[in-house]
Amino acid sequence: MPNKVTLKGFDEFQRKLKALPPQLKKQAGALVYDAAQLWEEKAKQDVPVDQGRLRSLITAKKVSEMTSETVSAADYSAYIEWGTKSRVRVPAELASYAQQWKGVTAPGGAKAIYEWCMRVGIPQNAWVFVYLSIMRNGIHPHPFFFKQMPFVQKQLVSDIEFMLNTLDK
Repeated sequence: MPNKVTLKGFDEFQRKLKALPPQLKKQAGALVYDAAQLWEEKAKQDVPVDQGRLRSLITAKKVSEMTSETVSAADYSAYIEWGTKSRVRVPAELASYAQQWKGVTAPGGAKAIYEWCMRVGIPQNAWVFVYLSIMRNGIHPHPFFFKQMPFVQKQLVSDIEFMLNTLDK
């Protein structure tokens, strides 16, 4: 998922982190990276797995001293996360972010469907019906990525508060 999501209500927390003294910024930055890695780990646990490509493309990285990111870089991540066609379910807070995929067809979809049918043992004479059903109705959502956000945010805030409270003692 290539574009960025702004975490509502998180801006004030980020401003406070950036105002920390240099020695604390380094510690806080490590906690931010830990949070990104936790997001990666939890998303990889929850992602539906067929061949493992989607799971392998969920990664966390440090961007700068106080910034880390976790991404799901597969071109079809959004479709798995939120579903397709009439089965799309996007949380309201992510609607504007998800809009970039509306009406966009994932490349190689037909081939992927037929290869999946072969792997799971669907008879070849039924493949076209599976394909048509998916093209007409879509696929059900399988949230794996953004559902981690509240847990990871809460953990990060807790870790930063703990760090700051231990300094007072």
